[in-house]
Amino acid sequence: MRKKNVSLPRGVAQLSLREYLDERYRFEQLERIFKLWGYLSVVTPLVDFFSIYEKMLTPEEIRSTYRLLDREGELLLIRSDITLFLARQIGIQIPHVTLPLRLSYSGEILRHSSGGDFVNSDIHQSGIELIGAPALEGDIEILLLLFEALDALGGKNVVVHLGSWSFLSKCAQSFHIERNTFVSAIQKRDATQLAHILPKTMQKLLSVLFFIGTVDEFTACVDLVLPLLDDSLAHELDYLLRIGNIIAQTDFRARLRIDLSETAMRDYYSGIVFSAYDPDANATVSSGGRYDALLAHFSHPTPAAGFSIYPYKMCTQEILADNTIKTAKGNNILEKYRHAKKYREQGHITTL
Repeated sequence: MRKKNVSLPRGVAQLSLREYLDERYRFEQLERIFKLWGYLSVVTPLVDFFSIYEKMLTPEEIRSTYRLLDREGELLLIRSDITLFLARQIGIQIPHVTLPLRLSYSGEILRHSSGGDFVNSDIHQSGIELIGAPALEGDIEILLLLFEALDALGGKNVVVHLGSWSFLSKCAQSFHIERNTFVSAIQKRDATQLAHILPKTMQKLLSVLFFIGTVDEFTACVDLVLPLLDDSLAHELDYLLRIGNIIAQTDFRARLRIDLSETAMRDYYSGIVFSAYDPDANATVSSGGRYDALLAHFSHPTPAAGFSIYPYKMCTQEILADNTIKTAKGNNILEKYRHAKKYREQGHITTL
């Protein structure tokens, strides 16, 4: 007789009941915050035709996906990025809706992970998409919402690193450097390689490309290199400063870092990019940015920005404490029911 396999497939998380309740509560907190900001919850399909997304994915991203055949032999893509699936859904509706659209989501994605921050391939992802809002106001809005969402999850120590994919792309184009080579050197913080591929007249730019610090510190750093840059590159740095100076007028000033080595996790980003880091967990707990060209794959070019957040990676105490679940008292089932009803009317979780 064949031995029964009680283990889960590789890459699939196994949660205890307490862990599941805690995680579920976190996602409910996110949904509450998103709704208060006017972001309405939507659901995307779990699978779609692979051919629709194939040209939008890099070879590495394709290798990380899970695919299957349907009954007619069509190759399907299992959802590996909710933003992509949502862009297809919304893209075909853009001509018929009023902008801006504020959307939120929460669901599972399946993406192979060989290490790094993602230990499991089965990942629960929540996030928001802001579609059709002006660039500066839209970017400020999603950053402020991210900070509030992190606070709601107990992540008041989480720091957001803000970079510019558009600045890096324009640098590569302006200096005639292959973009992936340029970005890879920045990600690795490889000063030797960057010094080799940058023009000699641009060696001072290394101080900006490797910069991580506050808005005030970034301002001083930028002032040293501005005379070397053309108007297009100077505009991108000025745009980062404008965002930083606005955030600096809020309670989140101390938790924002300008970091031009912060690069996009997905190839469709076109403007700002950012990641949120939990110093206690030593992990990336959120990422996002602007992707104005994404919807053009499915409809008309439309400005868009958003972020995804992964609460399970945050190093916070259990939100659903033991004393939040009350037990009804009584000598019989009806007495317990009436006692429990009073607690439930006050918003308490109560068992009979």
